[in-house]
Amino acid sequence: MCSGGHGLSSTTLAPASGRPQLKRDPLDSGKPYSMPTQTLTLDWHKFHKMTEARAAFPRHACIYVQADSQGRAKRIGKASKGLEARYRGGTGYALDAAMDGSANLVFVAPVPASVCAAVEEELIWRHREVFVYNNVGRIQAPSRRLRTSARRRRASV
Repeated sequence: MCSGGHGLSSTTLAPASGRPQLKRDPLDSGKPYSMPTQTLTLDWHKFHKMTEARAAFPRHACIYVQADSQGRAKRIGKASKGLEARYRGGTGYALDAAMDGSANLVFVAPVPASVCAAVEEELIWRHREVFVYNNVGRIQAPSRRLRTSARRRRASV
C-alpha cells in the first residue's frame, strides 16, 4: 500500500530492472509464477460522486475504487470501455444517491485497455483482505502478475 493513508496502491508502463524470476507464491498452490518485469504507475483521481467520475472518464479504460470517507478502499472495479459504458443512465445516479451524505469517495486511474483486467486482478489479489466486496479474484493469484505504484491527485471537482 502507498503511504498517505488513503489505502490505495498506486498509467505509465516502465521496465523494471533485472530479469523475470520464477518464485513460489506462498499463498497459492505452490505453483511457480513469473515475477513481473514492468511497473504500472496508477495516477489516481479523486471524486465525490460516481457521476463526476463517469463524466471525467466516459470512454477511457480505467480502474476505479469505491472508498469510505477517509479514502480507505472498499471495492475495486474495472471499466475497460470507460465509466459511461459501465455505469450508464441511471446506474451512476443510483450510486450517487446511495453515497449521499456518506462523504464516501471514488478514485479512478486510467489504464491501457490491454491491461485493464490484469490490473484489477492484481489489485484485488494483493489487497484481498481489504476488498471485501469483491467476490472474484480473492482465492487464487492471477496468472499475469503486475507491479504497481501510485500517484494521487487532488479532488477533480
